[in-house]
Parts: sequence; structure tokens; C-alpha cells
Amino acid sequence: MTVEVEGEVTVLCVSPGGNVAPGQNKEPFTAVDSRTFVPSAKNGQFTFTIAVDVADAIAEAVAQHECANRNWTKEVDDVSFNSVTITVEQDGQTISRTLGL
Repeated sequence: MTVEVEGEVTVLCVSPGGNVAPGQNKEPFTAVDSRTFVPSAKNGQFTFTIAVDVADAIAEAVAQHECANRNWTKEVDDVSFNSVTITVEQDGQTISRTLGL
């Protein structure tokens, strides 16, 4: 099973004097995690839990963001999640479902 989370992080560029640069500073990110499950089916159904750690993907998006000056610092202002895609592979078949958030 694979879970892919897509979103955007708003990055603020702050000058050494504490001023925030104007404008929208959104950076996209994608976080993916895969697991193999050996389900114990009950009546054809099984329950699972999978957690996707988005911290590294957000940190990478922030690191890639460019501010006007190298002396400026970057701060995360907001994180939004756009979609989650769940893909399940079993017996050679693939089922994928994307949920908008």
C-alpha cells in the first residue's frame, strides 16, 4: 500500500530587521510512504493504519524557496493539504483512489 500526500507550504521571507517580504510564497510538496500489510481479513474486510510523515517534505520545500537575500530567514506560515492518494496492490491488481481535501 502506498499513500501520497500533496500540499503547499507558505514560506515567509523575513529580513534581518524583522520585516516580512510581501507576496504569496507558496511551495508545493509531496510526501509518500509505502507499507506491506499481511491482512487478517474478517468477512472480506481488514482495517489498517498508515501515517505519512510530511515533515521532511515540508522542510525540503522550504529549503528550495528563494528569498531576495541570503541574509533573510525563512519561516513557515501555513501548511495546506490538497489531496491524498491511496494505492493498494493485491494479487496483481492495483486500486488507486485520490481524495481531495
